[in-house]
Formats: sequence, structure tokens, C-alpha cells
Amino acid sequence: MSRGKKKIKICTGPGCKAWESEKISGHLAGMEDTIRKQGYEVYYVSCLNKCGGGACVQFNPGKRLFKLRKPQEASQIIPMEVKVAVA
Repeated sequence: MSRGKKKIKICTGPGCKAWESEKISGHLAGMEDTIRKQGYEVYYVSCLNKCGGGACVQFNPGKRLFKLRKPQEASQIIPMEVKVAVA
């Protein structure tokens, strides 16, 4: 991962898997073009070290972190964050 890239990091560690983090990718499928057009890349990481309370999704730059209690929350949060980051 090179410096300065826009990233969406999705945690796949044991705590986040318990919150179904692996299902977030299914909710990203319909947004792939928008995500790429805004210059973001999606990464699945082993742990973001913010365990508990939901599946962790982090946006860089800014390192804003969200804890999703349901995978479908990604459909609301990701478009909002991608738009905010480029505004």
C-alpha cells in the first residue's frame, strides 16, 4: 500500500468476523465503480486493533473508523464517507 492513496480498510480479524465483516464485501459490490472513480481502493486487513462493538471499517486519509453492527450498514456509510472525503 503506497503512501497517499485513498483506502477503505475492512478488518477480518476474529472479533470483526463475529460481526460478519466478511459480508461487507457483498454490500460493496454495487458501489465498486463509485469507489474507484473517487480514487479509493478496498483492502481487507487482518486487524485494525479496535476490537469490540462491531466490524471495523477505516477510511484513509483521515483515519475515520466506523464499527458496523450489521454488514448492510456499509451501504449507507461508505457512499457518505467517499463523498465527504472528496468534497
